[in-house]
Amino acid sequence: MKRTEEDVKQIHRLVDVVDKSVLEIGCGAGRITFPLAEKAREIVAIDISEGVIEEASRRNRYENVRFSVGNIESVRLGRRFDVILSTWMGYMYLNDVPKAISNISGHLEEDGVFLLLCGYYEDEFTKMVRMLIGGKAKSAAFYNELEAAVSKFFTFQKHVLKGELVFSSKRNIIERFRLELKSEYRLIMDNRHEERLKDYLSNKDKLAIGNDSLAYLCKKRT
Repeated sequence: MKRTEEDVKQIHRLVDVVDKSVLEIGCGAGRITFPLAEKAREIVAIDISEGVIEEASRRNRYENVRFSVGNIESVRLGRRFDVILSTWMGYMYLNDVPKAISNISGHLEEDGVFLLLCGYYEDEFTKMVRMLIGGKAKSAAFYNELEAAVSKFFTFQKHVLKGELVFSSKRNIIERFRLELKSEYRLIMDNRHEERLKDYLSNKDKLAIGNDSLAYLCKKRT
């Protein structure tokens, strides 16, 4: 809950959603959607996973929120939005990132704002993932390609948002990385990964991992 509150505060600091029409891409089960619904005029939230959309729809108690299954590479909603949000979506799994960014541009009002939030390849958390799985982890090259695609359609301000994950035990840290490998990289943590983490954590004096984000605040090119 605390992480969600912090993420929503970051979004409100970066973009005004009050009384705006919002398209949320990669909404999951509505973790960010529902808090934003308190301020936005309406939210259309899409995700490629039918399962999480079904869950989000079951949980939805807001008349101004609509969930739908959709792939941002191909979805056509037939309208434009004041604000488009893409928060920590798995761009690495898209078949055609420039096509997705082009489609986002096509769904944004001419004076609208596109907020792209993603992980930061130089933070401690991502470096630890790289320690575990090497070249399979997100790299500077991946983010450079994403940024190049965004720059074709948008001008943007780029911000590094400092963050930290705080845990109650080293075992909880290991379980968090187990989840990361499974959900983000479709890999199963084995004993070798766990031993590397334990060695790393043995040199830390507190149960916290730096977890920064990159924020791209984008306006359409004219």
